[in-house]
Amino acid sequence: MSQGHSSSSTFAVVSEVSTPGRARSPVAWRQWLLAAIISVVLVGLLLTQVEDWRDTIEALQQIRPVALGLALLGYVALSLIRSGRFLLLLPRRSAPFGALWHITCMHTLANYILPARTGELTYIALLRARGVSVADGLASLALARLLDLAALAVLVLGAVALAAERQMYFGALRWFALALGVILLLVLFWADRLAGVMVRALAWAAGRLGVRQWGVVHRGLAGAERTAGALGAFAHSRELYAITLALSLLQWAVNFAVYYALLNGLGLGLDLSGTVIASSIASLVAVLPVQGLIGFGTYEAGWTVGLVPLGVARSTAIATGFSIHILMLLLSVLLVGLSLCSAWLIRLGAARGGV
Repeated sequence: MSQGHSSSSTFAVVSEVSTPGRARSPVAWRQWLLAAIISVVLVGLLLTQVEDWRDTIEALQQIRPVALGLALLGYVALSLIRSGRFLLLLPRRSAPFGALWHITCMHTLANYILPARTGELTYIALLRARGVSVADGLASLALARLLDLAALAVLVLGAVALAAERQMYFGALRWFALALGVILLLVLFWADRLAGVMVRALAWAAGRLGVRQWGVVHRGLAGAERTAGALGAFAHSRELYAITLALSLLQWAVNFAVYYALLNGLGLGLDLSGTVIASSIASLVAVLPVQGLIGFGTYEAGWTVGLVPLGVARSTAIATGFSIHILMLLLSVLLVGLSLCSAWLIRLGAARGGV
């Protein structure tokens, strides 16, 4: 199946996954409306704390091309690491690495644009367009997100330790990161058992309500059972667990390197430890299920919370948050462009080779 067909099939599959009937369409509109309200409120509040809203434009105009180029290289490396991890988390021969890289690039951009984390559905949709079951796609995505959060929790603990060296106090964050890390590691360790318990609970509830034989419910339970089975396959492979967790840690390390290049390219002059502290806090805010429209408002608030304790002026921190957000959107668009160009070149080469 061609990349173009996969991309065009996304909307149909997303509709099937998220909006199986016309009754669901108002929910999507409410999500967009809620995201817009959150953005308007938060952006409005943040702009009241900025000395001059043109600071963001000036910062973007002054960014060093070398820093932007390094950030793009790091972002490409980040997408390749994510694709490799998805390749390991999916059943064998589900999709070739090149197709997974294209899906990862599209999925990353969708997560920035779509509200309430609904961009996650594009990963499942694009895999479905290539013949991968929803259960396998959902299981691999769920494991990837748990691995992300577990790795981030470990890195946040490291950031808190760095903050202690800077005579900064994040007592609540320290306990939150410790609790989050322990809980997520336990969830990963017993993912298959927890999934099995949830499937049995859902089946029991459906039976008690007398709806188990309904077509939608029956298909939903079957999909949940297949997802639990995929989680079980992962849980019984400790080597796979170790490799994917290591890739998750590497992913965050590369992500921090991208932020380091951008922050210093904007002239902030933040050192590596400060970058880890600020971006860890901003990333914790970014994973919240309630987000502004295209992330505006919540993303900038996260960077402000992360930068101000480091001694960055509030107005500068807010302007930096807007700048980083815009640059990350630009990098995501460029990444999708690279993946589309590579797919076109591969098809062109195959066509010439067949002549």
